[in-house]
Parts: sequence; structure tokens; C-alpha cells
Amino acid sequence: MKKITESELRRMIKESINIDDSRRAIATFHMASAGGTCVVAYDIDALESVVRGTYYHTHRNYNGVISGVILTYADRHSGECNGSFHVRRAASNEKGWGTRVYLAALDYLEIIAADRFSVSPSAEGMWKSLARYGFVQQEPFDDIHNPQTPPTGDDCQVHDDRDPALNAAWRVTGPIPADVKSLMAAGDEHLDALEQEGLRSTATRALGNGFKLLFDTKYGVTMVG
Repeated sequence: MKKITESELRRMIKESINIDDSRRAIATFHMASAGGTCVVAYDIDALESVVRGTYYHTHRNYNGVISGVILTYADRHSGECNGSFHVRRAASNEKGWGTRVYLAALDYLEIIAADRFSVSPSAEGMWKSLARYGFVQQEPFDDIHNPQTPPTGDDCQVHDDRDPALNAAWRVTGPIPADVKSLMAAGDEHLDALEQEGLRSTATRALGNGFKLLFDTKYGVTMVG
């Protein structure tokens, strides 16, 4: 499959979104109640209004959350899986932002993989699209229930009869698109500023709860934790 360049990827994402990113950011943080590492894209002004108590969230606001993904480290039930972090939940409220949070998760955690037990058709399409990017490499899994090689590091729960992209870890090997890095830097700067006011934990809790509400609304399933 043909690789796409960073400039082509940036153009594709911007064409699919067509909005002003100047007041948007991507935050990365651990949240035990959400079940793992959160990577969340959000509207800065909307989150500010929630954190400062000037606006109460609604199903349309989600505490400013636009898109997000929660990842956990591989456990004994799924296998070692090349040491990858696995998607636990993912949801997006705007077209194009799912790709951005996945790329941010790759940059932050370095190696990630699809949920080992359930992947929606739309999510499968996203994982398949990773093969086009020149800054990631695929590390295939060995079926934990029928291993073909002696080392156990790549043993993992696999999806039978699904695209190979779901049965591999994806490792970042080069710079991700500059616009995604810029959004991550904006998130770091915003949370650092809130920390100076003693509001960082309030903000991350609002983002985690907003994402859980978005996921529950979109899929009709309440997250555990």
C-alpha cells in the first residue's frame, strides 16, 4: 500500500474537519476511574467553563470533549503482545478527530494495538489506514492459543478472520504530523496553567467524565469503573 507523506496526511485531516483549531487541544493523562491512560481532544473554552463552574455539561457539550481513546497495558489474559498498550474504549463526536487522538496515543505511548476482544468495523478501518503512514511500523502477533514461534513476547489474543492490522502492535518510528504535536503541546500548556491554580485534577476529571459520557451516549454502553 502506498505510503502518504506528513503534508498529505495534514491536508486530508484538515479537509475532513474544516474548523478553527486555535482553541482546541489534546490532553494525555492517567485516570484510574476511567481505567487507564486517556488521550482526549477537547475544546479549551468549553472545558474552562466547566472547570470554573460557569457552565454545566450537557450531552451536546461533553465537558468540551471532541474525541478520545482510553488504553491499558497488555494483561495476562491477552498475552505479552509485544509490550503494547491496548485500546479499551474509543469514541469521537466530530469527523477526523479519531485519527488525531490515535496518532497522539502513538506518540505518547510509542506502541499501541487494537482492543484484543472487540473491534468495530469503523475502528478496523482506522487500524488498516495506519499502514499508509510512513512513521509507524507493524509488529505482528503470534496467536497465544496456537503459538508458532518459541518466544512469548509476541504471543497475544488475536482476531480470527479479521484484517492483519488488528493482529499487530503499531510502533511509532518517526515524527507524527506537526498539527497533532501542536495540539498535544497546547494540551500540556493548558493543563500546566490549570495546575498553577490547583485546577488540574478538576480538569482531567472533567475530561475523563466527558469522554465516558460521550462513549455511553454514542454506544449505549456504560463504561466499567
